[in-house]
Amino acid sequence: MTDSTLVNYNIPNPEQHFDNSSACLVQSLCERRTRMNDIFLNLLAATVEKHGCRIVDMDIENHTINLDGPEENVHACAEAIANLVGD
Repeated sequence: MTDSTLVNYNIPNPEQHFDNSSACLVQSLCERRTRMNDIFLNLLAATVEKHGCRIVDMDIENHTINLDGPEENVHACAEAIANLVGD
């Protein structure tokens, strides 16, 4: 039996904490955000795989992840993801 659940996540937005008047600073922050996103997605994938689940889909705008797998695994995975993002 499989279960699906949605997990909310937040990726910090460094652009919100700085003055964006400098094009160089904005570019640097965008590159940093891209690296942060890559690291987050790698950690997310490893966490999901570790718990025997799979990502069905993700909604970046609404910060949700739809997981699939055995019910116990999905709940443990959702909890691990919540810990990963600090919720």
